Amino acid sequence: MPKKNKLLRISELASKAGVTPRTIRFYIQEGLLPQPVKTGKTMAYYPDDFVEKIRAIKYAQTKRFLPLIIIKRILEQSDFDYSVLSGGRARPTQRRTQSPTEPKQERQDRYPLDALMHQSNLTQRILKDMARKRWIHPLEEKGKQTVDEWEYEFLQMFLDLHENGVSWHEFATHFTAIQEVVEKGIQVEFRNLFKWIVTKPIKDIERIIELEEKTTGEFIKRMRKDSFWKAIQTYTSTADYAYLATADEGFVLPEDEIIRQLEDLQARLEIKHPDLREMVDLATGYSCIGALEHSVKILRRVIKLDPDNLDAQVRFIWYRRYAKRKFEQSKLESQLQDIVARNPGYAVGHAFLAAWYAFKILGMEKSKELLHCLNLCLNEISQAEKGRPRDLHDWVIIKYIKGRIYFTMPALGEYLPEKAQPFKEILNHKKEIDKYYQGRMPFFPKWLWPNVYYFYGSALLQQSRFKEAIKILGHGLNYNVSSPYSERLKKAISQAKKSIRERRRS
Repeated sequence: MPKKNKLLRISELASKAGVTPRTIRFYIQEGLLPQPVKTGKTMAYYPDDFVEKIRAIKYAQTKRFLPLIIIKRILEQSDFDYSVLSGGRARPTQRRTQSPTEPKQERQDRYPLDALMHQSNLTQRILKDMARKRWIHPLEEKGKQTVDEWEYEFLQMFLDLHENGVSWHEFATHFTAIQEVVEKGIQVEFRNLFKWIVTKPIKDIERIIELEEKTTGEFIKRMRKDSFWKAIQTYTSTADYAYLATADEGFVLPEDEIIRQLEDLQARLEIKHPDLREMVDLATGYSCIGALEHSVKILRRVIKLDPDNLDAQVRFIWYRRYAKRKFEQSKLESQLQDIVARNPGYAVGHAFLAAWYAFKILGMEKSKELLHCLNLCLNEISQAEKGRPRDLHDWVIIKYIKGRIYFTMPALGEYLPEKAQPFKEILNHKKEIDKYYQGRMPFFPKWLWPNVYYFYGSALLQQSRFKEAIKILGHGLNYNVSSPYSERLKKAISQAKKSIRERRRS
């Protein structure tokens, strides 16, 4: 008959394995150990083979310098054969013998830092800064710096973030702010507990402390979620449908402004063998007056004639992105992602995908989703700029989309002060661009320039560059654009002038 495992209390298991009860609970929580045998709501027993399993985990941490996430992966791949953690068999963790005269206390393992520092960018300066901030408490043991288990894992998490681009300065700023908030909260929390005990002595103080800790923990989780949602609102802006009217995200032109030029272009196209680039240009023109259904109709014909035409495919998806049903929007997004993945050198494709992510962010309420989508957006616009535009039109579209992305999320200006730069770059080439479009799409500048002036001027206004904003916005008044374009321009100019007066008074 197989030998039956003896069951241990958590304190017995901790003593035998040379760890703290907290460590055991943490390993179970992280999926490194199986669940114990529950005999009640607050009572559990642990098989005695947990001792060797814990020692194997500790050996992998301290001798092989493996982080817990890697240890878990190794266990999952080996069907939880703990012997693989120690190269074939679980090796016992050395334990310090406690003197009979010493008071009984829970053992706390210490971990040497020399190997961690040797294998990473962890420096003595960072360790000293962390110690000064009271995040870690290094001790000298046999000529080596050591930290406790929690501190060792905290350092590993910092190094993981550092490897993914988070600098020490950014890390320190982030956690210092959290530390200040937590310390203030703890002061209030302890003062209230002290008050409760002083004014109304309690029989079961342990129960009260336990309940208070649990309630506070749940409250913090909820408040953190709500606070993240409020923070999200400051990093996104409400979609303004006045300038979402056209396919390329700008204020729409009156139909009579360019319709004759569009009709002339359409008349020049041969019925049997039309120039496909001109057909895509024609679809772009109709989008400038908000006739997206007509644009889609033209692009559908282009794709029928040339199924591999990337410009037609991307714009066909882009012009239909406001599909009524969510699953249709998801399908279109997947199609656009697939086109870009299959054609990594197609710069305009990356730009449109970046724009898709940017406008998707506007409707997000979950912080992780927003940050993930923002990262995708900025990665795609970066890829678009690294690619080679095929012509000046591609270059203009990429720069315009980049500027619109920055405008859509005003908070980006805090970290990207050059947010108005893409529009400035376009304006710096105005003569060259006008000359180029005169021979290709003479109607397009009539849509492009008023929108560039509006968004460039508004971006300058957001950066408190009021005099520059007034000058740029003033140029936009010279164009014939559908309402409420002129109203928005005049309002922005008025706001800039008011801000200048207030600045002078102060």
